[in-house]
Amino acid sequence: FDLVVSHPPYVVSPESWLPFRDGGGAGDGICARIVAGLGSHLAEGVFATVLANWALREGEPWSDRSRRWVEGTGCDAWILRSETQDALTYAAVWTRGPEAAGYVDALERWTAHYEALGIRSLVMGALVLRKRTAGPSWVRADELPAPPDRDSSAALLRVFAGEDRLRALGGDAALLEEVLRAAEPLRLRQTVAFRDGVPEVQEAELSLVDGLPLRGGADAGTIRLVQLCDGRRRLRQVVAVSSCLAGTVAGYLTGPTLAVARRLVALGFLEPADR
Repeated sequence: FDLVVSHPPYVVSPESWLPFRDGGGAGDGICARIVAGLGSHLAEGVFATVLANWALREGEPWSDRSRRWVEGTGCDAWILRSETQDALTYAAVWTRGPEAAGYVDALERWTAHYEALGIRSLVMGALVLRKRTAGPSWVRADELPAPPDRDSSAALLRVFAGEDRLRALGGDAALLEEVLRAAEPLRLRQTVAFRDGVPEVQEAELSLVDGLPLRGGADAGTIRLVQLCDGRRRLRQVVAVSSCLAGTVAGYLTGPTLAVARRLVALGFLEPADR
């Protein structure tokens, strides 16, 4: 297939009477089987998106379980988390109904089920996979602070292209030779307060406006980095100019700037100027 989209019965539940909702005894195994089998159904270079919930045991990193699902699929994977709920809250959301007695019974049944399986919390999110047989596959995991509110195809493609580029470049030396620019949908939002009549920036946030609600706080150094990545300077020149503007010793900002640049490219905030 050239595209696979799956909205399975992803709720981790001891029930099976709502087939569109309940994972039943399989828990998150339904999502696991779908993801594990996708590689054999995708044409080379195309995508699949799966909505999923998965269980977490005590002390388990949130993406570990879903990372295991994609092993051996021959696919690159971007794992997105929208929310994590403790087992009691998750059970309460999915069993709430108009009848108090039935609600209490269901809540006790669900929480006992989670306790027996050692489930402490549950993750809600999605996995985006791309079939790619050339070279080793990559997997990354990120937070998605809000649901997408529009077509996200361009944003997804930009993120996958950015991750491909970073892995092809490898080390810092190659990244320093990159010419980067701000992506078209990148926005900077600042909150300014006046102190004695002088405007001062209190908060700053970078975000994207093309479907994926990716955003993050930005300090002065990050804003300066984005401004200087104008599609004409190599990143090593950006670092040098940043050092001069910040009044620091040459080379002092190289490590931190490269770390921020990698993150901005990975999220699609910055992109290679030759795209």
